[in-house]
Amino acid sequence: MFIFRHFWIALIVATSYNALVIRKRGLAHVASATHLLGGYEVAFRVYLILGNLPWVIMGMGCLFGSLLPHDFLEPNIRDPYMVLFHATIVLNFILTAWWLFFQRGVDFLERHSALVSRLDNQGNPYPVTSGRIKLIAVILLLIGSAAMISMWTSDPS
Repeated sequence: MFIFRHFWIALIVATSYNALVIRKRGLAHVASATHLLGGYEVAFRVYLILGNLPWVIMGMGCLFGSLLPHDFLEPNIRDPYMVLFHATIVLNFILTAWWLFFQRGVDFLERHSALVSRLDNQGNPYPVTSGRIKLIAVILLLIGSAAMISMWTSDPS
């Protein structure tokens, strides 16, 4: 069925939409801080490229290989597209951790707070602090790593 075989297209659309939302938030923030425009543009491009890379590889595996999108959740098939898909996700984890903790990424996110801020029930943004960014990053990286380990070590039967 078309929808299942081409689900990766929906993932590209969703990731691209999220990138556009981030860009829109950034442009709204730039209205009061024009010196931040370059940082928001770089963040938009990086998110768009690195965020879509796994889905593009999934699409290649579905189009040129014999895989379906749900196969990528059970990587017991040692298909090259499968391995490359999961390798890009692990690489994204590593690059994110390296950038946040060793390349002043946390400082960047504090300055470019529209990238990570969320609104409370009254419509006010939660304060963006380096401590919160680090805590959330560590939690998300641990959850993602646990999911990858679980997928690669689980018994497919």
